[in-house]
Amino acid sequence: IGLEITSAAGEIHIDPERCVDCGICSSVCPSGALSCRAPKWQLQFDLRRCVVCEQCIAVCPLDAISLTL
Repeated sequence: IGLEITSAAGEIHIDPERCVDCGICSSVCPSGALSCRAPKWQLQFDLRRCVVCEQCIAVCPLDAISLTL
């Protein structure tokens, strides 16, 4: 079928100083690596689930998410 799995070139990094836990990034995360749930409503990031699609970087209004190599 021609499918190939390769490791991502980097990792997603969330700057805790800039992040305000708005949850916008979790709404676009296709793998569920980012979540923001009751009762604390704080952003949670599960690196093991992250596929480094970088969609979260584009939607973060505070530029708190970046790709580290």
